[in-house]
Amino acid sequence: MRRRIIDEAMFGAESPAYVAVRWIQYLGLVLMTGATAFPKLVLQRRAVRDSVGAIQLRTLMLRCIHVGLIGAAVVFGAAWLRLLAQAYAMDGTAAAFTRPYLTQLVTASAWGMRWVAQVLASTIAFAGFAMLRALRRRAPIDEREPGTERWAWSAVIIGVVGSAFTPGLSSHAAAMPSLATLAMILDGLHVLAAGGWIGGIAMLLIVTLSGTSQRAWGLSTTARATMVRAFSPVALASASILTVTGSFAAWRHAGQMNALWLTPYGRTLAVKLGLLAGVACVGAYNWRRIAPALDDAVSPRELETTAMLELALGVLVLLATAVLVATPTPRDTTLRTTSQSNVAPLLVSTCADTATRMVRAVTFLQSPS
Repeated sequence: MRRRIIDEAMFGAESPAYVAVRWIQYLGLVLMTGATAFPKLVLQRRAVRDSVGAIQLRTLMLRCIHVGLIGAAVVFGAAWLRLLAQAYAMDGTAAAFTRPYLTQLVTASAWGMRWVAQVLASTIAFAGFAMLRALRRRAPIDEREPGTERWAWSAVIIGVVGSAFTPGLSSHAAAMPSLATLAMILDGLHVLAAGGWIGGIAMLLIVTLSGTSQRAWGLSTTARATMVRAFSPVALASASILTVTGSFAAWRHAGQMNALWLTPYGRTLAVKLGLLAGVACVGAYNWRRIAPALDDAVSPRELETTAMLELALGVLVLLATAVLVATPTPRDTTLRTTSQSNVAPLLVSTCADTATRMVRAVTFLQSPS
C-alpha cells in the first residue's frame, strides 16, 4: 500500500492551498466577465461614445480586451492547478501527478468532465479576446462592427458564460436533492452578476479613474463622469441579481436562520454577507453622493479612493466564496448524521430478517413431508 504524503487536513477541499486555487480562479473569472460587460454595456452607449473621441474609445476598448485576455489566461491556468490539486487531494501520493492517474481523473469521473468543460470555455474566451485584440490593433473603431469582430465577440460571450456556469456543476447547487437544475442556473447567474459588478468596478478603475489612464489617454472630467454614470445601471442590475440568487442559495443550503452562527457553513456565509453589505454600502455612496457631483464638487481622486475600497471588499467576498463552496452545508451535515445514525438499526433489522428466514427454511426442511 502506498504511503500517503499528505492528509485531508493538509490538502483537502477545505485546505488553504485549495482555497487559494479557487480564489485565483474566481479572480480571473471576474476580470474576464468585467472585461466583457464593460465594453458592451458601458463603452458602447451613445453618451459615452459622444463624450470621447474615436481614438480614445479605441484605446479604451483595447485596454478592456487586454484585461479580458489576462482574465481568461488566469482562469485557464487555475483550471490546471485545480486538476493537480484535486488529484493530489484524492490520492495523496506522488502518483497523483502521473499521466495515467490524471487521464483517468479527467476521463472517468464526473468531476473530470466538468473540468474539461471549464477548460474549453476559458480557451474559447481567450481565443475571442485574442482575435479582438488583433482586429482592434489593425483598424480604428467604427460605428458598425465588421463581421469578423462580431464572431470574436460571440466567442468571448460564449466562453465567459460557459466559464460562469461550469463551477455550479460541481458546487453545492449540483448536490441538492431537489431543484438542482434551477440551483445550478441561478449559481451561474450569480457568478455573472458578480463579474458584472466587481469586474466592472475593476474595469472602471483601470480604464477611467486611475491616474495612469487620465495622463495617458487625456480623458476629460466630463468623459469620466459619463462613464461612471453609464456604469451605475450595470452595477445596480448586477447587485439585484446577486441579491435574488444569493438569497435562494442561502435558503436552500443553510435552511434555518440559526445556522448562520451554529454551523461552519453559516458562519462563513455570514462573513460573506457582511463583506457584501460593505461593498453595497460603498457602492450606494458612490452612486448617490459621489457620481452626481463628479462634474463639480467631487474630484476624480475621491471617487477612485472609494472605488478601490469597493473593489478590495469585493475581492474579499471572492475569498469568502472560495472557502464557502467547499464547506459542508447544514443540510449535508444533517443528511450525513442521519445516515450514520440509521446504519446500526438497519443492520440489526436486516440480520434479524435474515435469521428469521433461515429458521423458517430449516424448519420446513426438517418437517415430515
